[in-house]
Amino acid sequence: MKGRMVIIAAAIAIVLLMGYSKPSQIRHVTVSWPENQTTTESRSCVLEGDDPVSKLQHLNCDLPASDKLRSPMFVWDVKFATTPERSQYVEWTCQRTNNSLLCEN
Repeated sequence: MKGRMVIIAAAIAIVLLMGYSKPSQIRHVTVSWPENQTTTESRSCVLEGDDPVSKLQHLNCDLPASDKLRSPMFVWDVKFATTPERSQYVEWTCQRTNNSLLCEN
């Protein structure tokens, strides 16, 4: 009986942990990212409307915007990790690793 209770408790814990993990999705977007930014730092980013040229959604990680020369734009597959209730938010914290980007909110 005691062993059965341990198994049930472990199963409940696994289900609860799975419910709290952030599901992710990969989206093909244009990204403004400063050239001099190191890969170990995180940046605040905003998911904006569609880029007029590529028609892809634009992730602006070059905040705050200025009148100076803008950072280059890249087209990347970005992994967005979030909870279902926050998936429509536009504010993200992103970290670059080589040629990929992981964003969470």
